[in-house]
Amino acid sequence: MGSLGDIPGWLGTAIFGVVTGVVGFFGKNIWDWWRKRYESQQARQARLEKLQRLLDESGNLFRSQRAQAQRLFESIQRSQPEVINSGLSLDQVFSRAFAKLSSDELQLHTIIRGVTNTSLRRVNVEMADWLRADDWFKQPQPGSEHLSDLARRLQQLELHLNEWHAKLSSVFERDPTLALNYLADEQKHGTGFPTGIEDAVRRVLREL
Repeated sequence: MGSLGDIPGWLGTAIFGVVTGVVGFFGKNIWDWWRKRYESQQARQARLEKLQRLLDESGNLFRSQRAQAQRLFESIQRSQPEVINSGLSLDQVFSRAFAKLSSDELQLHTIIRGVTNTSLRRVNVEMADWLRADDWFKQPQPGSEHLSDLARRLQQLELHLNEWHAKLSSVFERDPTLALNYLADEQKHGTGFPTGIEDAVRRVLREL
């Protein structure tokens, strides 16, 4: 059997060229695959970070509005105790008391209603748009408990937002005595906001 040294120079050059081409072809394919995978992961992370910001804003608005609603409720307790009954939602109390609200109470009612009709509406529209555009996070991903948990919460959030907007247009906008647009309060008008979704998003961001 001949040695490698017996291979003619022209043939060795040709073989080297073929091997280099094959290695270069597969190397480029591997690099392209890795780059696309990295870019997709970065894009998903950026999208999830956007949702995180919207959830944070929504939570801050809800807590601020809830504090104002509690102030109005306590004021009505003092000025119109006869309208307070157990089992009534905040909105039912506000509606019953609306005709006799003092100027300060009416101003507070207007502020609370304004938050529902402007800031919360905007944030909820943006979250609904995010969910409609999503084709990955809402689908349970095999092998990741955190991603699957987030998918379930996102599906609940989508249902909640659909029902929230339906109630806003069919009930809230037609009744000026309403200040809040709750779904899972004493009136049980729909699906509640998914508790713990902010933590679920943070867990997935750490995993990504």
